[in-house]
Amino acid sequence: MCGEEPYSDPKQLPRLLITDLKMPRMNGLELLKWLRGQAHSGLIPTIVLRASGQYSDIKEAYRLAANSYLIKPTNYQDLVKAMKLIVGYWGLCARPTALP
Repeated sequence: MCGEEPYSDPKQLPRLLITDLKMPRMNGLELLKWLRGQAHSGLIPTIVLRASGQYSDIKEAYRLAANSYLIKPTNYQDLVKAMKLIVGYWGLCARPTALP
């Protein structure tokens, strides 16, 4: 998404981003910080889904403009339900039709 094709066109940006904090190359907090520094990415709803509810992680995620921080369900069926709710909710939210 560094402005390279196809993401140089704001219409091609993701409609929703769900991230964890522990990832191999860049952790989720680094991703949030980078993402919010990009021109059009402020319009991408960004959700942190994490097994831990550590206060410092939650506080930092919101400070970096995460839209939500959810504790990951412990079993598969509940995870599927949570994903359906997340995608359903953000799918209903109004968004600008033309990005600046």
